[in-house]
Amino acid sequence: MDHSKYINYRSFYTPSKFAEDNLIVSDGMSYMAAKDFYYDRKTFDNNLVLCVLKGTFYVEQYGTKYTLKGGQGILMKLTDHHKYYTDKVDTAHIIFFHFRGKMLTPILNCLYVHGCLPIILQDTSVIDCIYHCFEITSQQSHDFEYDLSSFIYQTVIKITKPYLSKINRCSVKENSWFVDAVYVYVDNHIYEKITLEQLSEELHMSKFYFSKVFKNFFNTSPMQFVLFRKIQLSLKLLSDPKLSLNDIAYTLGFADLCHFSRTFKNQLGISPTSYKKILRTVPPKGTEAQI
Repeated sequence: MDHSKYINYRSFYTPSKFAEDNLIVSDGMSYMAAKDFYYDRKTFDNNLVLCVLKGTFYVEQYGTKYTLKGGQGILMKLTDHHKYYTDKVDTAHIIFFHFRGKMLTPILNCLYVHGCLPIILQDTSVIDCIYHCFEITSQQSHDFEYDLSSFIYQTVIKITKPYLSKINRCSVKENSWFVDAVYVYVDNHIYEKITLEQLSEELHMSKFYFSKVFKNFFNTSPMQFVLFRKIQLSLKLLSDPKLSLNDIAYTLGFADLCHFSRTFKNQLGISPTSYKKILRTVPPKGTEAQI
Protein backbone atom coordinates (compact mmCIF):
# COMPACT_ATOMS: atom_id res chain seq x y z
CA MET A 1 0.00 0.00 0.00
CA ASP A 2 1.25 3.47 -0.88
CA HIS A 3 1.25 5.28 2.48
CA SER A 4 2.60 8.59 1.16
CA LYS A 5 -0.79 9.64 -0.21
CA TYR A 6 -2.21 9.64 3.33
CA ILE A 7 0.15 12.26 4.77
CA ASN A 8 -2.10 14.76 6.58
CA TYR A 9 -5.14 12.55 5.89
CA ARG A 10 -8.15 13.35 8.08
CA SER A 11 -11.59 11.78 8.20
CA PHE A 12 -14.17 12.90 10.75
CA TYR A 13 -17.79 12.05 10.05
CA THR A 14 -21.08 11.19 11.74
CA PRO A 15 -21.87 7.46 11.40
CA SER A 16 -25.31 6.48 10.19
CA LYS A 17 -27.85 5.58 12.86
CA PHE A 18 -27.90 1.96 11.70
CA ALA A 19 -24.11 1.71 11.98
CA GLU A 20 -24.11 3.39 15.39
CA ASP A 21 -26.74 0.96 16.67
CA ASN A 22 -25.48 -2.27 15.09
CA LEU A 23 -21.88 -2.02 13.89
CA ILE A 24 -18.47 -0.91 15.06
CA VAL A 25 -17.95 2.68 14.00
CA SER A 26 -15.11 5.14 13.75
CA ASP A 27 -16.09 8.79 13.70
CA GLY A 28 -12.50 9.98 13.39
CA MET A 29 -9.11 8.93 12.00
CA SER A 30 -6.11 10.96 11.01
CA TYR A 31 -2.44 11.43 10.29
CA MET A 32 -1.16 14.24 12.52
CA ALA A 33 2.16 15.94 13.19
CA ALA A 34 1.32 19.06 15.18
CA LYS A 35 3.77 20.63 17.63
CA ASP A 36 0.90 21.74 19.87
CA PHE A 37 -0.93 18.38 19.91
CA TYR A 38 -2.26 18.01 23.46
CA TYR A 39 -5.43 16.50 24.91
CA ASP A 40 -6.46 16.19 28.56
CA ARG A 41 -9.98 14.78 28.87
CA LYS A 42 -11.96 13.33 31.75
CA THR A 43 -14.03 11.25 29.36
CA PHE A 44 -14.66 10.86 25.65
CA ASP A 45 -17.17 8.43 24.14
CA ASN A 46 -14.63 6.49 22.11
CA ASN A 47 -11.71 4.09 22.20
CA LEU A 48 -8.42 4.53 20.38
CA VAL A 49 -5.80 2.71 18.36
CA LEU A 50 -2.79 4.96 17.74
CA CYS A 51 0.69 4.39 16.31
CA VAL A 52 3.74 6.65 16.31
CA LEU A 53 5.55 6.85 12.96
CA LYS A 54 8.40 8.97 14.26
CA GLY A 55 9.15 11.36 17.09
CA THR A 56 8.13 11.01 20.74
CA PHE A 57 4.59 10.78 22.09
CA TYR A 58 3.35 10.61 25.69
CA VAL A 59 0.24 8.99 27.12
CA GLU A 60 -0.95 9.26 30.73
CA GLN A 61 -3.73 7.08 32.14
CA TYR A 62 -4.53 5.25 35.39
CA GLY A 63 -1.60 6.93 37.13
CA THR A 64 1.05 5.78 34.65
CA LYS A 65 2.93 7.76 32.00
CA TYR A 66 3.94 5.95 28.80
CA THR A 67 6.58 7.13 26.32
CA LEU A 68 6.04 5.97 22.75
CA LYS A 69 8.65 6.12 20.00
CA GLY A 70 8.50 5.41 16.27
CA GLY A 71 6.99 2.00 15.53
CA GLN A 72 5.17 1.80 18.87
CA GLY A 73 1.50 2.38 19.54
CA ILE A 74 -1.33 2.05 22.02
CA LEU A 75 -4.88 0.73 22.38
CA MET A 76 -6.84 2.49 25.12
CA LYS A 77 -10.28 3.38 26.46
CA LEU A 78 -11.01 7.07 26.13
CA THR A 79 -14.10 6.88 28.34
CA ASP A 80 -11.70 7.00 31.32
CA HIS A 81 -9.59 10.06 32.19
CA HIS A 82 -6.63 10.31 29.83
CA LYS A 83 -3.97 12.68 28.63
CA TYR A 84 -1.80 12.40 25.53
CA TYR A 85 0.51 14.82 23.81
CA THR A 86 3.57 15.16 21.60
CA ASP A 87 7.07 15.98 22.76
CA LYS A 88 7.66 19.72 22.32
CA VAL A 89 11.04 19.21 20.64
CA ASP A 90 10.80 15.76 19.03
CA THR A 91 7.38 16.26 17.41
CA ALA A 92 5.50 12.99 17.02
CA HIS A 93 4.01 11.93 13.69
CA ILE A 94 1.00 9.80 14.58
CA ILE A 95 -1.80 7.92 12.87
CA PHE A 96 -4.92 6.77 14.68
CA PHE A 97 -8.55 5.81 14.55
CA HIS A 98 -11.32 6.11 17.13
CA PHE A 99 -13.72 3.22 17.51
CA ARG A 100 -16.77 2.16 19.49
CA GLY A 101 -19.40 -0.56 19.26
CA LYS A 102 -21.48 -2.75 21.53
CA MET A 103 -19.85 -5.99 20.37
CA LEU A 104 -16.43 -4.80 21.57
CA THR A 105 -17.60 -3.43 24.94
CA PRO A 106 -17.38 -6.79 26.80
CA ILE A 107 -13.86 -7.34 25.46
CA LEU A 108 -12.65 -3.94 26.62
CA ASN A 109 -14.39 -4.36 29.98
CA CYS A 110 -12.66 -7.71 30.45
CA LEU A 111 -9.25 -6.22 29.65
CA TYR A 112 -9.88 -3.29 31.99
CA VAL A 113 -11.01 -5.47 34.91
CA HIS A 114 -7.84 -7.57 34.57
CA GLY A 115 -5.56 -4.53 34.41
CA CYS A 116 -4.52 -5.00 30.79
CA LEU A 117 -5.35 -1.51 29.55
CA PRO A 118 -3.90 0.46 27.97
CA ILE A 119 -2.14 -2.02 25.67
CA ILE A 120 1.25 -0.85 24.39
CA LEU A 121 1.79 -1.98 20.81
CA GLN A 122 5.15 -3.17 19.53
CA ASP A 123 3.78 -4.79 16.35
CA THR A 124 4.41 -2.47 13.40
CA SER A 125 1.82 -4.37 11.33
CA VAL A 126 -0.81 -2.35 13.21
CA ILE A 127 0.43 0.67 11.25
CA ASP A 128 -0.71 -1.03 8.04
CA CYS A 129 -4.06 -1.76 9.70
CA ILE A 130 -4.62 1.93 10.43
CA TYR A 131 -3.66 2.89 6.89
CA HIS A 132 -6.15 0.31 5.60
CA CYS A 133 -8.86 2.04 7.64
CA PHE A 134 -7.83 5.28 5.90
CA GLU A 135 -8.24 3.53 2.56
CA ILE A 136 -11.72 2.21 3.38
CA THR A 137 -13.04 5.60 4.50
CA SER A 138 -11.38 7.54 1.69
CA GLN A 139 -13.19 5.48 -0.94
CA GLN A 140 -16.58 6.22 0.66
CA SER A 141 -18.24 3.31 -1.13
CA HIS A 142 -21.94 2.70 -0.60
CA ASP A 143 -21.37 0.06 2.09
CA PHE A 144 -18.03 1.24 3.49
CA GLU A 145 -19.40 1.26 7.06
CA TYR A 146 -19.78 -2.53 6.91
CA ASP A 147 -16.24 -2.98 5.60
CA LEU A 148 -14.85 -0.60 8.21
CA SER A 149 -16.74 -2.31 11.05
CA SER A 150 -15.47 -5.74 10.01
CA PHE A 151 -11.87 -4.58 9.66
CA ILE A 152 -11.78 -2.68 12.97
CA TYR A 153 -13.15 -5.76 14.74
CA GLN A 154 -10.41 -7.93 13.21
CA THR A 155 -7.76 -5.37 14.16
CA VAL A 156 -8.90 -5.07 17.78
CA ILE A 157 -9.11 -8.86 18.14
CA LYS A 158 -5.63 -9.20 16.68
CA ILE A 159 -4.26 -6.71 19.22
CA THR A 160 -6.11 -8.09 22.23
CA LYS A 161 -5.92 -11.83 21.50
CA PRO A 162 -2.72 -12.52 23.52
CA TYR A 163 -4.16 -10.78 26.57
CA LEU A 164 -7.57 -12.40 26.29
CA SER A 165 -6.00 -15.83 25.88
CA LYS A 166 -3.94 -15.32 29.03
CA ILE A 167 -7.00 -14.16 30.97
CA ASN A 168 -8.94 -17.18 29.75
CA ARG A 169 -6.19 -19.59 30.84
CA CYS A 170 -5.81 -18.02 34.28
CA SER A 171 -9.38 -17.02 35.02
CA VAL A 172 -11.28 -18.30 38.04
CA LYS A 173 -14.74 -17.38 39.26
CA GLU A 174 -13.45 -14.99 41.90
CA ASN A 175 -11.71 -12.69 39.42
CA SER A 176 -14.03 -13.08 36.45
CA TRP A 177 -14.83 -9.89 34.56
CA PHE A 178 -18.46 -11.01 34.64
CA VAL A 179 -18.54 -11.08 38.44
CA ASP A 180 -16.86 -7.68 38.70
CA ALA A 181 -19.19 -6.13 36.13
CA VAL A 182 -22.27 -7.41 38.00
CA TYR A 183 -21.06 -6.03 41.34
CA VAL A 184 -20.21 -2.65 39.80
CA TYR A 185 -23.59 -2.24 38.10
CA VAL A 186 -25.68 -3.45 41.05
CA ASP A 187 -23.80 -1.35 43.62
CA ASN A 188 -23.93 1.75 41.40
CA HIS A 189 -27.72 1.38 41.01
CA ILE A 190 -28.51 -0.06 44.43
CA TYR A 191 -30.95 2.77 45.24
CA GLU A 192 -32.95 2.09 42.08
CA LYS A 193 -35.28 -0.66 40.97
CA ILE A 194 -32.97 -3.03 39.07
CA THR A 195 -34.50 -5.39 36.52
CA LEU A 196 -33.22 -8.48 34.73
CA GLU A 197 -33.55 -6.58 31.46
CA GLN A 198 -31.23 -3.82 32.71
CA LEU A 199 -28.61 -6.27 33.96
CA SER A 200 -28.57 -8.38 30.80
CA GLU A 201 -28.41 -5.30 28.56
CA GLU A 202 -25.54 -3.86 30.61
CA LEU A 203 -23.50 -7.02 29.93
CA HIS A 204 -24.76 -7.26 26.32
CA MET A 205 -26.41 -10.67 26.73
CA SER A 206 -29.89 -12.03 26.21
CA LYS A 207 -31.92 -12.46 29.40
CA PHE A 208 -31.83 -16.24 29.05
CA TYR A 209 -28.07 -16.48 28.53
CA PHE A 210 -27.32 -13.89 31.21
CA SER A 211 -29.40 -15.79 33.78
CA LYS A 212 -27.63 -19.03 32.89
CA VAL A 213 -24.15 -17.52 33.24
CA PHE A 214 -25.18 -15.69 36.42
CA LYS A 215 -26.39 -18.91 38.05
CA ASN A 216 -23.06 -20.55 37.24
CA PHE A 217 -21.06 -17.81 38.97
CA PHE A 218 -23.32 -16.80 41.86
CA ASN A 219 -25.35 -19.97 42.51
CA THR A 220 -28.52 -17.88 42.77
CA SER A 221 -30.80 -15.88 40.48
CA PRO A 222 -29.97 -12.30 39.43
CA MET A 223 -32.97 -10.85 41.28
CA GLN A 224 -32.20 -12.75 44.48
CA PHE A 225 -28.67 -11.37 44.34
CA VAL A 226 -29.98 -7.82 43.89
CA LEU A 227 -32.24 -8.25 46.93
CA PHE A 228 -29.32 -9.66 48.92
CA ARG A 229 -27.18 -6.58 48.17
CA LYS A 230 -30.07 -4.25 49.09
CA ILE A 231 -30.61 -6.00 52.42
CA GLN A 232 -26.86 -5.78 53.14
CA LEU A 233 -27.02 -2.01 52.67
CA SER A 234 -30.21 -1.77 54.73
CA LEU A 235 -28.29 -3.00 57.79
CA LYS A 236 -26.22 0.17 57.66
CA LEU A 237 -29.26 2.40 57.02
CA LEU A 238 -31.14 0.87 59.96
CA SER A 239 -28.46 2.17 62.32
CA ASP A 240 -29.45 5.74 61.42
CA PRO A 241 -32.17 6.83 63.92
CA LYS A 242 -33.28 9.59 61.57
CA LEU A 243 -34.47 7.09 58.96
CA SER A 244 -37.82 5.35 59.32
CA LEU A 245 -38.48 1.88 57.91
CA ASN A 246 -40.60 3.50 55.21
CA ASP A 247 -37.71 5.80 54.31
CA ILE A 248 -35.31 2.85 53.99
CA ALA A 249 -37.75 0.77 51.94
CA TYR A 250 -38.33 3.69 49.57
CA THR A 251 -34.62 4.59 49.37
CA LEU A 252 -33.67 1.04 48.38
CA GLY A 253 -36.32 0.80 45.67
CA PHE A 254 -38.66 -1.72 47.30
CA ALA A 255 -42.30 -1.67 46.20
CA ASP A 256 -43.44 -0.93 49.74
CA LEU A 257 -42.58 -1.48 53.42
CA CYS A 258 -44.25 -4.91 53.40
CA HIS A 259 -41.99 -6.09 50.56
CA PHE A 260 -38.90 -4.79 52.33
CA SER A 261 -39.85 -6.36 55.68
CA ARG A 262 -40.69 -9.71 54.12
CA THR A 263 -37.40 -9.82 52.15
CA PHE A 264 -35.39 -8.75 55.21
CA LYS A 265 -36.91 -11.48 57.39
CA ASN A 266 -36.53 -14.17 54.70
CA GLN A 267 -32.81 -13.44 54.42
CA LEU A 268 -31.89 -12.73 58.06
CA GLY A 269 -34.57 -14.55 60.03
CA ILE A 270 -35.55 -11.40 61.89
CA SER A 271 -37.79 -8.46 61.04
CA PRO A 272 -36.26 -5.01 60.41
CA THR A 273 -38.32 -3.67 63.33
CA SER A 274 -36.78 -6.22 65.71
CA TYR A 275 -33.31 -5.56 64.30
CA LYS A 276 -33.74 -1.82 64.88
CA LYS A 277 -34.78 -2.48 68.50
CA ILE A 278 -31.65 -4.59 69.03
CA LEU A 279 -29.52 -1.73 67.74
CA ARG A 280 -31.06 0.60 70.34
CA THR A 281 -29.98 -1.71 73.17
CA VAL A 282 -26.32 -1.72 72.06
CA PRO A 283 -24.44 1.16 73.77
CA PRO A 284 -22.45 3.45 71.48
CA LYS A 285 -18.71 2.92 71.34
CA GLY A 286 -16.89 4.64 74.15
CA THR A 287 -19.90 4.65 76.53
CA GLU A 288 -19.27 1.26 78.18
CA ALA A 289 -19.01 1.29 81.99
CA GLN A 290 -15.50 1.94 83.19
CA ILE A 291 -13.91 -0.72 85.43
